[in-house]
Amino acid sequence: MIPLLKCSKCSAMKPPTAFYKVARNKNRQQRHSWCKVCHRKGSAHWDSANPDRKANSHLKRMYGKTLVDKQLQYESQKGICALCEKPLPSILSECEWDHDHDTGQMRDLLHGRCNKFVGVVESSLHEKAIAYVCKHKGGTL
Repeated sequence: MIPLLKCSKCSAMKPPTAFYKVARNKNRQQRHSWCKVCHRKGSAHWDSANPDRKANSHLKRMYGKTLVDKQLQYESQKGICALCEKPLPSILSECEWDHDHDTGQMRDLLHGRCNKFVGVVESSLHEKAIAYVCKHKGGTL
């Protein structure tokens, strides 16, 4: 018979698989005190209550940068998209930080649509797009 564990948050009795394993535990047998359902609810609540901390954590983890770095980049670009040269949103979270997918090197802040366009240009898809448009315009662009 599988032993049941009691969630310290919802007090429900659940099998060990309903609890996340403690990562720092050497034999990975120890389980967290909250069940996975309560853990996810708690995480979602924390994320919504701390959007800047979540964004900062993401930037640090993925790119080694912070929200302060993003703000400094925004100011150095004078709030202008580096691609289309139109004003960026004043809400920093709506600006996308372009980066090289091969090197991870951060480049400039762009609008979302400009960042997606750069992604297409960096792939071979842009050549196919040009050929497609030319085909439907009678062979010229």
